[in-house]
Amino acid sequence: MISFDKISASYDGVNKAVEDVSFTVEEPAIIGIIGPNGAGKSTFIKAALHLMEGSGSTTVDGQPLEKRKRSRLC
Repeated sequence: MISFDKISASYDGVNKAVEDVSFTVEEPAIIGIIGPNGAGKSTFIKAALHLMEGSGSTTVDGQPLEKRKRSRLC
């Protein structure tokens, strides 16, 4: 199970590109994130995976993402 809780991110520190996105994905699952250009799809993924500055938390099987080895995520 992967949980995203209140993921938010901004490129300029003022205007939120993504704000308070939360959902849980149960295994096995295939999901898609859709929306028009500039909707924040890539920004959400980057913030959720801690590839950019943002807030909120991502957990994998109840454990914070940053505490898991990258090799164990795939």
